[in-house]
Amino acid sequence: MYKNIVEIIIVFATSFSFSNAAQKQVTVMPEAWYSSQSATARVDNYILQHQRQFEQQLKDIDQQLEDFRNSYTLRLSVIEAYDQIVADKLKEMENKFYPLEMLNEVNDFCVEKYRDKIPIAHSVKSHLKECMRKSSSALSVMLKNPEDTLKNMRNHFVAQFSNGIKECKRKFEKIEAKYHSCASVV
Repeated sequence: MYKNIVEIIIVFATSFSFSNAAQKQVTVMPEAWYSSQSATARVDNYILQHQRQFEQQLKDIDQQLEDFRNSYTLRLSVIEAYDQIVADKLKEMENKFYPLEMLNEVNDFCVEKYRDKIPIAHSVKSHLKECMRKSSSALSVMLKNPEDTLKNMRNHFVAQFSNGIKECKRKFEKIEAKYHSCASVV
């Protein structure tokens, strides 16, 4: 009977199409059927689905951390590219001031008055490199807590959750209600 239902669902799903002509795929998971003879089948299926969801969440978090790391590194490389542009602009400005100084005393006085407000190219480059060095080292500090949390979640899943579920199954395999109660608090 269940085989016929599965066939009907699969036929219906493959014949049904969306407006963009994409076909919906149906994945049949035999372990998700609740018709098993085992008293603990529903709890086992619940645990299996929980494990799958937890593993997917861990993968998503791991991907988010990797995306953040790549994005941060990319932004630092953009700053590094602007380093040269800023140095070139400062040099260009210096080259424009030099002829003004040579023209006469008034221009010389004006240039000297504002020259201190214009940073020196070497100084700008060194400050920018120092900022980039600090930013690069800050990445590992920023990611330390999220990576530690991810590691702790994985350890919890592998050690405490899996061992707790095995212990519940060992103790209450024949009594579904107690097994369900025990599994829900692990």
